[in-house]
Amino acid sequence: MMRLLKIFTFLLCLLVSISFAKEDVFIPKGLHYKEIKKVIPREMRSSFKRVESYLKKNDMLKADQYYTSILTRGENFYAFWGRAWCQWQVGNLINAKNQFAYAYSSCDSIYFFLLNYAKFVIETQEDWNLVSETAYRAYEISQSDDALMILIKSGKQLNLEDKALEQLKLVTEKFPNNSNAWIFYASLLREMERNEEAVSAAKYAISLTDDPFQLRLVVFILANNGYFEDIG
Repeated sequence: MMRLLKIFTFLLCLLVSISFAKEDVFIPKGLHYKEIKKVIPREMRSSFKRVESYLKKNDMLKADQYYTSILTRGENFYAFWGRAWCQWQVGNLINAKNQFAYAYSSCDSIYFFLLNYAKFVIETQEDWNLVSETAYRAYEISQSDDALMILIKSGKQLNLEDKALEQLKLVTEKFPNNSNAWIFYASLLREMERNEEAVSAAKYAISLTDDPFQLRLVVFILANNGYFEDIG
C-alpha cells in the first residue's frame, strides 16, 4: 500500500512538473520580453528588452534599477512584477511583497503571474488566504494542473489540508466537468484517508477523461482501495 501511494505521488508531481521543464532559471514564465512585447507601450519596449539582458545574467539589482526607471514613466503591471521578482531573488522580501501586491492590484488575470505570486506567498508569508485566492484565480483562467498542485502543496506545508480540500471541492463544484479537478480532489481525499469519498471522486473522474495519464492516476487511487475498474 505504501509503495502504491509513493508511486501515485510521483506521478502526480511528474504531471505538474512537465510544464515547467523549459522555464528559464532567471526569468519567470510570462515575463520574457517576447511574451509581453505586444502588450507594453512602444516607448517602453527598449527598456524592457534591456532588462531581460540583465535578468539572463542573473544581475537582479541592475534589472531592478531598469524596472524602477520604467515605473517613473507611469504604472506598469509587468514592471511591478519584474521588481517583485528581482527583490525576491535578492532576498528583499518586504519590498518584494509590496511589489507583488502592486502588480496584483493592477492586474489579476495573468496566469503565470498568479502562479509566481502564489509560490512567493507560500515560501515567504505562509498566508493561506492569499495563496488560496491566487491559486483559485489561476485555475479560473487556465483550468491547469499547476494551480491545483499549489493548493495541495500549500495545504500540506501550512498544515491546512482541510482548507485545501474545501477549496478543491469548490473547484469541482464550479468546474464539474473538469477531470483534473476531480483527480486532485480524489488524491487529497485519499492522502487524508477519506477513502470512501476518494473512491467516489475517482470514479466520477473516469467518466470525464480518456487521457491515459489521468486514468493511470485514477487507477492508483482505486487499486489502493481494492477496486479494479475496466477503463478500456
